[in-house]
Amino acid sequence: MGGGAPPGAVYRFAPDWKEEHVLSHLADSRGILQADGYKGYAKLYEPGPDGTRRLRAAACWAHLRRDFHDFWTSTKSEIAREAFDRVGKFYDIERGINGQPAEARRAARQKLSRPKVEGFFA
Repeated sequence: MGGGAPPGAVYRFAPDWKEEHVLSHLADSRGILQADGYKGYAKLYEPGPDGTRRLRAAACWAHLRRDFHDFWTSTKSEIAREAFDRVGKFYDIERGINGQPAEARRAARQKLSRPKVEGFFA
């Protein structure tokens, strides 16, 4: 959320899905971690000995949306379909602000997305 450089991505190979790989790779990380629901990340969000958290979780709307889609597909639940559609509206907002400076994106999210997120969880 900071500078003007393009965002980056890092892919680190591990021979298996053991939690130890995640914990060692992110051992010195601080801030916000956007990740899927893999349980191997759970310890990273726990408070340290001093009571502070090194990392805060930033949940992934795509994974949540997929869960609602899969449930709707198998059950035709109207509530699941509404949730799926509501998450899709966040994507519409993001398409509209893509490429804008961080502060402009933040302001738009506060104005446009925040009420929808609050409504989603209400």
